[in-house]
Amino acid sequence: MKKLLILLLLIVLFSCEKDNQYCWVCKVDSVTMIDKTEVGRMSFITYPCGITPREMFDYEGTKINTIDLWQTGYICIYNMTTVSTIKCKRNN
Repeated sequence: MKKLLILLLLIVLFSCEKDNQYCWVCKVDSVTMIDKTEVGRMSFITYPCGITPREMFDYEGTKINTIDLWQTGYICIYNMTTVSTIKCKRNN
C-alpha cells in the first residue's frame, strides 16, 4: 500500500504543469536627430516577461523611425529620425 501511495504521489508531483515564463532585462539606447544633427539621447531599461526567445530575437536589434513632418501649433519639424538599439538578456 505504501508503494502505491508513493507512486501516486510521484505521479501527481511530476504531472503538475510548471510555469516556464521567460523574463528579460532590456537596455534601450535611443538617439534623436533632426536633419542628421543629434538633438537628444536617452537610455532606459525595461523588464518584459512572457516573451519567448524567438520573439525576443526578433525584438532585439536596431530600429529606425523617421518622421517626415511633425507639426503642433506653429511649430514644424522636418526629417526627425530616432535610432534605437535594443539589447536584452534573460533575467533569472
